[in-house]
Amino acid sequence: MKKEFREVLLLKYIEDPSILEIENVLGKMPSNIKILLFRARNQQKKVHKN
Repeated sequence: MKKEFREVLLLKYIEDPSILEIENVLGKMPSNIKILLFRARNQQKKVHKN
């Protein structure tokens, strides 16, 4: 899994901050954070299917 996918998943599901708080940590726009979360979740699903 890409480093940026791991980072955003760990932040969201371990520390449970808001999207705006993740934006401050990663320095990305809220829309980019949402896209990263979407892609990371999809990749996670693919890994667990196999």
